[in-house]
Amino acid sequence: MGAASVSISETGIVMRRVLPCGLPMSIALPLRAFDGVAARISETRGGDIAVSLELLHKDAEMCVPLLVSNGLEEAAADWHAWCKTTGLPMVMIDLDGVAKPVENLLGQLNVSEPKERRRSMTLRRRRPRIFMKRKVGEGEMRMRIHGREIISHED
Repeated sequence: MGAASVSISETGIVMRRVLPCGLPMSIALPLRAFDGVAARISETRGGDIAVSLELLHKDAEMCVPLLVSNGLEEAAADWHAWCKTTGLPMVMIDLDGVAKPVENLLGQLNVSEPKERRRSMTLRRRRPRIFMKRKVGEGEMRMRIHGREIISHED
């Protein structure tokens, strides 16, 4: 694969490159075409640890590199931000090259179907809808002065 230019937007990815025969090629992929945002940990020649982030695709030539960093904390923050921005799951790539979702590795994150709301439809029909809405509180502090008026009487 030759040099490619990649542009990322909210809707997807556009890859542009020139084929070996000289023809320009442009491929547009939606974000859902990718399996996740993958983190790959490797050791550098100096013995340091390097983390690379990429948009993982089933075709290895379609993977999009996002970041290569020596700082684990910075890479973890960027990994989380990319997942949140794209809506793709976090994926970890083992030393063997096997990609596993992070939820399966942690074993703590159990995602289940949402539970049914306590209010049933019969209760909703009885009360006007305006009474079921709750107002969002304001984040600012208010000062209230409580007191009573003292009036002196002359007797």
